[in-house]
Amino acid sequence: MNGTYSPTLAHEKVLDASTVSDRLSRRDWSIRRGRLTEGLSTGIEVVELCNGALTVSVLPSRGMGIWKALLGDIPVGWASPVRQPVHPAYVNLQSRNGLGWLDGFNELVCRCGLAFNGPPGTDAENPSPIENAITLHGKIANIPAHSVAMQVCAEDDAI
Repeated sequence: MNGTYSPTLAHEKVLDASTVSDRLSRRDWSIRRGRLTEGLSTGIEVVELCNGALTVSVLPSRGMGIWKALLGDIPVGWASPVRQPVHPAYVNLQSRNGLGWLDGFNELVCRCGLAFNGPPGTDAENPSPIENAITLHGKIANIPAHSVAMQVCAEDDAI
């Protein structure tokens, strides 16, 4: 990407010229990949997928969560009290009696609850004192993806 990329909301500085980024496009489709550059968001990878009408921003650094979407110029989603994505390094799942997950949650769609659904507490079924604390929604939303690739297939004109 060239220069600074700023999405619809003015307070979001997403990508700048100092970051590593890629762009793939074919007809109305495009994919952009870069990193957030400010505050608690610094270092979060963003992959922006656009089909000409709908733009979706995915966060590989945050468990492949869908950060936000735009249908044309109309934001799809909700207004989280957490204004920006928070890098997993700054999310303490154990804080606030196991509710620390909420300190980093602002995605439209995120992964959670793979091992447990319910409020934070202790796991009475697990006799290990090291592993018996259960946090809200677990840690999957704060685990980075380990293999992310973008590709344009010339044969069928698809991304």
